[in-house]
Amino acid sequence: MFDPFIQYLKQFREIPTEDVDMIESELLYRKVLEDECLLEEGRRSAEIFFICKGVLKVVSGNNTEDEVTHYFFSENQFIVDWESLQNGTPASISIKSACDGVDPEDHVYEGIGKRHHPKGLA
Repeated sequence: MFDPFIQYLKQFREIPTEDVDMIESELLYRKVLEDECLLEEGRRSAEIFFICKGVLKVVSGNNTEDEVTHYFFSENQFIVDWESLQNGTPASISIKSACDGVDPEDHVYEGIGKRHHPKGLA
């Protein structure tokens, strides 16, 4: 389940099995459908996402007709509102799933987010 993330990390250095087990115990794996919001503009960010499969987008405008897409992120990339995460401030952007999967039954995003929220950010 976490293999794409672990393989990504192993590009930079070998990771002992016991460390892989520890890393995996702290991660949360989830699937997200098209246009599902992972981080809503104005809420505090509490997760860093790693995209195993699919595409996520960074948008602003909070579900209005004027919503603007700023960036797309695809497989093997991290995505986060870093300022919000670090400072505990409201997010200036939203993070959403960007597209349908090849098969309508497939989920478009498989990612790994932090299991435990930092204190005060839940």
